[in-house]
Amino acid sequence: MLVLNSNTKINIGLKVINKRSDGFHDIVTIFQEIDFGDKIQFKKVKIGCNIKSNVDWIPLNDSNLCYKAYDVLSKKFNRDLGVEIYVEKKVPVGSGIGGGSANAAATLLGINSLYNLGLDDKQLEIIGSHIGADVPFFIRGGAQVGEETGCKLTPIREKIDAVILLVIPSVSISTKWAYDQITVSYTHLRAHETEADLVCRLLREK
Repeated sequence: MLVLNSNTKINIGLKVINKRSDGFHDIVTIFQEIDFGDKIQFKKVKIGCNIKSNVDWIPLNDSNLCYKAYDVLSKKFNRDLGVEIYVEKKVPVGSGIGGGSANAAATLLGINSLYNLGLDDKQLEIIGSHIGADVPFFIRGGAQVGEETGCKLTPIREKIDAVILLVIPSVSISTKWAYDQITVSYTHLRAHETEADLVCRLLREK
């Protein structure tokens, strides 16, 4: 059995650059991992992906991002990487701190370790990008600049020295709904696009 923490993140600033032809948005943001999240247990089984949890408000079927992570790895290696997953859930759904994406990343890391698949972090990030835009960040965590859909990552070496008060209201907001509410001109935003190197420089100079 393998047990992994599934830490979440906050976005320190979020600039929406434009809406892409595929329906997603190009953004610039700073992802910062925080010491708050779920705990996930993994155990090898012969076939399939059996998901269990301590709560009854997450899906336990193939719509769960943990299942999607299992499925994409099994297809990549053309074998059933059977796993039993127990999600000790603390992070509310729709809280905007990446709980589901973190779970998916933890599952990629967990199955990679259980089956000695030999995938490195970069390979896992690429695989994670097919599951969700935030998934690649959680492979390495820490502090990183996210660009494009959030999948283009640049690690930040400078430590962000801060105390974070995390307040999660009892409101669930879907990411798609939130982006659909953007009505400002993308042309204006594009003219002020922030690049990863500028973000890092500003952090060093603060």
